[in-house]
Amino acid sequence: MVPSAPARQGTVMQERKPGMKGLENKGQGDPDGSSLLLMLVAGSLLVVVVIFAVEAFYLAHKRAFEEQASVGAYSELQRSVEEQKKHLGSYSWKDREQGRVTIPVDRAMDLVIEEGLSSR
Repeated sequence: MVPSAPARQGTVMQERKPGMKGLENKGQGDPDGSSLLLMLVAGSLLVVVVIFAVEAFYLAHKRAFEEQASVGAYSELQRSVEEQKKHLGSYSWKDREQGRVTIPVDRAMDLVIEEGLSSR
């Protein structure tokens, strides 16, 4: 090994082999233009593929969620309406100590009409 200049501290001297003229810096430094272009194209394609995959995943799950939510909301609404009909159409105690009761709406309207006609 023949150093061309004095070795600096912390550097490793590379041995020059026959037939390796000009190749001692291969793999070091800036990449050439074609490598940059290839990396740019590959990276761009990867980004586009990921965007389409995420969008497809989102749309598939959005449809499933909307179907589930609409079925759930409809059944919740149905249950609520049935509960209200049951409450409005039945007799029950509101407060036993005070003697207050709830009566069906139809019966309450009849009582209001009777009381209204009899008070005249």
